[in-house]
Amino acid sequence: MITLKTKTINIYENLLGVIIKNGKKSVARRLLSNIFFKLNFFFEKPVYYLLLKFLKILNIFVETKVVKIKRSRYVVPFSITLNRRIYLITKWLLFVVRNNKERISFVEKFTGSLFQTFLKSKSEVFNLKVLNNSQAFANRSNIHYRW
Repeated sequence: MITLKTKTINIYENLLGVIIKNGKKSVARRLLSNIFFKLNFFFEKPVYYLLLKFLKILNIFVETKVVKIKRSRYVVPFSITLNRRIYLITKWLLFVVRNNKERISFVEKFTGSLFQTFLKSKSEVFNLKVLNNSQAFANRSNIHYRW
């Protein structure tokens, strides 16, 4: 749980909300608890420590958006809020897990992605972060198109 001046952001609940399918919160909660039980068994750290470390590794500060000006499209980097960062990180994680075509369970795929990210090996989620940052860096000359 991250506490700011005016609001509290519960990272566990955000992950839970993204995993929920067809409104089955109990199933999603059981999946998430299995995932963090396996990670907790290996790293011997509390769940919130692991979540904060995961967010620290994948933290980004800019996002690129397409802006249309006079029939031309420009890719423009924008700074983003903490809520948007958490959303993008969870979105990337689920994108990687759902595109993994191995014949293993969702829990194993999710745990494997988190595990690779914690070890800072070549994980697909980390590659998405690097791609986002390189795209923002390459298009920094278009920054004056922000409104």
